[in-house]
Amino acid sequence: MFIRVKKRKNKAGELKAYAYVVESSYKKRKKSPRQKAKKYLGRVYYFNCEKAVFEGFTPEWIIDNDYQTIIKTLIIRELKQLGFIEKGGVWENKLVVVDIAARRVWHKDGKNEVCIALNEGFLTKYTLRRVLDFKPPEALERQIGKALGDAIVSAGVQIDQRLFISLFRKIIDSLG
Repeated sequence: MFIRVKKRKNKAGELKAYAYVVESSYKKRKKSPRQKAKKYLGRVYYFNCEKAVFEGFTPEWIIDNDYQTIIKTLIIRELKQLGFIEKGGVWENKLVVVDIAARRVWHKDGKNEVCIALNEGFLTKYTLRRVLDFKPPEALERQIGKALGDAIVSAGVQIDQRLFISLFRKIIDSLG
């Protein structure tokens, strides 16, 4: 499954983007791929971002903290780079509110779930749950690493290669 963005014009002629979780399958009889939208994620908001900074994130820091703390810190770093400010345990900017603990991203004016385009992915309720509640599949280390990398990238979190390897090792070591 992956996230697809569709752009639509509204009645006023403005172009707006909306995100969906899409599942691909291959139809043998028709010899063609088919894609089906499985879940609507909300309107996509794009914000200007500064260059990513990885200061303070060392392999030792990864060893000293648990998985949830590490991922939350990386997400907060991304939100700060987009100009979000913490207010009462949630992160806000002029349009969007992110509650990492409740794993929600919504428009400030209402309850509508939205998406934040972030690096190569999207920060949404769906991707927040996927990355924060990551459960390694019962598979080979290679497949676990691929699943972890996919969860992190799809949430739009940038992570340095050596930090990813340290995080991956932490997860493998916790499996026993």
